Amino acid sequence: MKPKKLPYEEFMSIYKKVPRLGVDVILKTDKGVLLTKRVVEPHKGEWHLPGGTVLFGEKLVETTKRVAKEELGIGIKIIKFLGIIEYSIKNESGRHTVTIEHLVQQESGEIRGSDQGEEIGFFKVIPNNMHPEQGKFLTDHKLVHK
Repeated sequence: MKPKKLPYEEFMSIYKKVPRLGVDVILKTDKGVLLTKRVVEPHKGEWHLPGGTVLFGEKLVETTKRVAKEELGIGIKIIKFLGIIEYSIKNESGRHTVTIEHLVQQESGEIRGSDQGEEIGFFKVIPNNMHPEQGKFLTDHKLVHK
C-alpha cells in the first residue's frame, strides 16, 4: 500500500487531538545549514528546517527522502540520525509535534524552495528570525553558531 496524504480538514481534525510525527531534513555543506523561510503558518516568516509529516504506513527513511524531494527538489542520502525535537504547544489551537532529525547529503537535483518555504539560504550562524526550537537543536548539536 502506497502511503497517501489525508485531506487537509481531516488532517487538522486529527492533529488537534493527537501528537503529530514528522521528520526534518538537515543538509549541512561548507556553506552552512540549509534553511527555508516559511510562507505559511505556523511560524510564517521564520527560517526553519524543511520537514513534513510521516504518512500512515511510510517508513521514516522514506518520509525523509520524500520531504527532501517535495520541499527542496533534491534526492538525498541519510548520513545519520541526530535526535528528536518535541515542540511546545503554545495555545489551544497549537499542535503537539515530534520530529525526527536526520543529517543528510544531497545526491541529485537542484536545490529550490517550495510552496511552504520559497526562500532558501545556507547559514553558519542562526538567523534572528529562526524557529526557536529548531535553532536550539542546531546550536546544541554544533551545526551552527549563535
